[in-house]
Amino acid sequence: MLLAQGHYSIGCAYAPASPCVMAELQPGGQLIFYKLDPTKGKGDEIARLQNYNLPNAHWSLSSQGTQIAIADPGQYVVRIVNLQDHKVTTWPTHLPSTVAVSSVGWSADATQLFAILYSESSMAAVYLDSHGNATRLYEVPTERGFLTNPIGSPDGRFLAFTQRSYISDLVMLENF
Repeated sequence: MLLAQGHYSIGCAYAPASPCVMAELQPGGQLIFYKLDPTKGKGDEIARLQNYNLPNAHWSLSSQGTQIAIADPGQYVVRIVNLQDHKVTTWPTHLPSTVAVSSVGWSADATQLFAILYSESSMAAVYLDSHGNATRLYEVPTERGFLTNPIGSPDGRFLAFTQRSYISDLVMLENF
């Protein structure tokens, strides 16, 4: 499938007969979600978010294929799109104003979120319950690494995420 210019990403649910979703990040800060038709490509529009002014979209489709969680660090919120009625709501977060949610992933039962939090001093993988309370699971100072893309396993026992580690070395050349 060849896609036109723009920034696209795709997500599919674990559950059988669940939808795949395609996101298109358009210039001007619009993030648009579509059903993904395996034979035709971009299908019907699901939801459209305004003022998403980031170079890459950070979102996750629930394992049942019923909800999309969207990290919006520019707005300091997590938005939830319900695929049944296409309504957009906000997941509660009780975070300081200096902490942004940079990426999200669903728990196996889609009742909680895993999130990567970013602040000037650290990046942390956390568990966000339905009331917005964060439980810190892993943390790295920002000068030592970068975390992204939390993914919970279908059985709810494991959490995977990407960590890029920064190495600081001192090199001394002599007699060059």
